[in-house]
Amino acid sequence: FLIIISIINLLLVYMTFSRSTWLALCCVFMLSIFYVFFRSISFNMRSFIKVMGVLLSSVLLIYSLLQVPQINSRIFEEHEVIAGILEKEPDEIASSSVGLRVKFWYSSFDWIKEYPILGLGDRNARAFVIQKSPYLTQVVKDEFQHLHNGYIEILISYGLLGLFVVLGIFFMVFKNVFMLKSIYRNYIIWGTTAFILYYFVINIFESFFMFKTGEYIQTIFLGCIY
Repeated sequence: FLIIISIINLLLVYMTFSRSTWLALCCVFMLSIFYVFFRSISFNMRSFIKVMGVLLSSVLLIYSLLQVPQINSRIFEEHEVIAGILEKEPDEIASSSVGLRVKFWYSSFDWIKEYPILGLGDRNARAFVIQKSPYLTQVVKDEFQHLHNGYIEILISYGLLGLFVVLGIFFMVFKNVFMLKSIYRNYIIWGTTAFILYYFVINIFESFFMFKTGEYIQTIFLGCIY
């Protein structure tokens, strides 16, 4: 049953063509490798072979995935835009998927500098920032209502204090996990770390901290973990 569910989920992740999701899952995958490595670390040949087998399999899997044309083109299609970000002014950056995200972030920086502690004090401040942006066309302003970065959206709406509160909730739950006394303690620690890592990475490119779906996800997961 778990294998079937895993295959279905992997297919759904592939079909989304979401690079942020792929990156977040890749980070969780690397975390899993380190988990296996440190769980198996010892000075004997059997453990060494096991660890090397996991590392080699991981490298082969990543290499094989990169050979899939759709995945390869999706990952590398905007390398020129990324390369030009540091060399161009915000209004000169192409309005591609990556380029628009950078423009959204640039649009936020001046407001964050002006209101660093408490932000603008409104959950919908992101829409205000987008409408006032000098880097976005009116078409983009009408189409998008969020800044594609959960951390920036919290800073815009509630400032550094708001960001500390949100991250503090995750930290408290994460800290309590290490105080568990259970035969499943190591698995719970790994699961908690994997979820938080995935969620933090994906919020670099999306605004799940402020989405209703994100609120449901973090409430359910953090509630269960706690």
